[in-house]
Amino acid sequence: MNAPLLASSIRRLISLSLFGLLAVSAAADPAGAADRVTAPPTPPVAPNTTLQLPNGAPLQPGDEVIQSWTVVPGGSGQRSFLSYNSAAGVTISDTVSVQNYGNVSLNLRVYATDGINAPDGTFALLAGDKQPTDVGSWITLAQENVTIPAGTQVLIPYTITIPAGANPGDHVGGIVASDELPTAPGKTNSVLVFRRTAVRLYLRVQGELRSNLLTDNFRISYDGGLNPSNGTASVRFRVANRGNVRQAGTYRLQVEGGFGLGKHDLGERPFPELLPGQSIEIAEDVSGVPALFVAKASVTVTPRADGDVAASQPTRRTARTFAPPILLMLIVALLLASLMAWRIWVHRREPDEPEVTQDPSGAGHGADSAEQDPVSL
Repeated sequence: MNAPLLASSIRRLISLSLFGLLAVSAAADPAGAADRVTAPPTPPVAPNTTLQLPNGAPLQPGDEVIQSWTVVPGGSGQRSFLSYNSAAGVTISDTVSVQNYGNVSLNLRVYATDGINAPDGTFALLAGDKQPTDVGSWITLAQENVTIPAGTQVLIPYTITIPAGANPGDHVGGIVASDELPTAPGKTNSVLVFRRTAVRLYLRVQGELRSNLLTDNFRISYDGGLNPSNGTASVRFRVANRGNVRQAGTYRLQVEGGFGLGKHDLGERPFPELLPGQSIEIAEDVSGVPALFVAKASVTVTPRADGDVAASQPTRRTARTFAPPILLMLIVALLLASLMAWRIWVHRREPDEPEVTQDPSGAGHGADSAEQDPVSL
């Protein structure tokens, strides 16, 4: 047998032996063979990303528990809030990122709601137990309850379905991530504390835009005390946004005493941006107003022009109140009381004069009788 033929036979023999070994292995472990053939592909990774933890490392035994999270616009841009400009009847799709910066896992409720102005005028959102009626009710989140491991973030898609009959102008709300924790876990008298963070959402529906700031309920009161030159005038008024766009502005308050004396000009002062339909109560106490029977106040509210919306005209209101000079009135009252007391005292010191009665017939007047002429017979 020549060498090439011998080599070819050896190769065939080795191949048949290897095939036989594989067949025996498959027959001995059919389940394992099936797993290798039908194994599904690796499931996709959840949409989360590792973040830098506050303490630089995962939680270790004895470490302080840190619960910290935030909500930011999704996507690669550097948006600080969500902002849209759209026609009515349109559906908008976007995402928010809920980020867990703590060192423990978080179970959060994610929901949308409406924006309002707090009593001091700052931006706020409806309480979690109140149903939104504006843009918050137009938002649908793909997921409302999320569990976020420590140091990760979750991307949540959502849609805004703008009604076909939506009013033109600004509609403001927010997307909130809320956590509720008992103050005394495991005890019957514990109270749930809601902690939440949110990202603002501004939606402008295209159409006729109107700026309209209204000033009303303007009033003044006065507290003079005993010092007639240093009274305090308390001024209160309300600024309401009756337009359909967000509106900020300034007010200028002037206060003076009677006859224009003791005039105070507070200059231009800004007030927070008011959402459509919202209002703010403004209070100012001005000291150094003289007590001259009247105190007067006036305020001018000037809307601020913003972008493509022309500001409405400034409004002016005036009011006055009684500013009694208490010390002067006390002095006058004391003088009057002293005068009356003196008159009473003088009247009591005067002696009583004898009362003289005149006889109509002339009798009883001896002097007159003695001086009569004798009657001649």
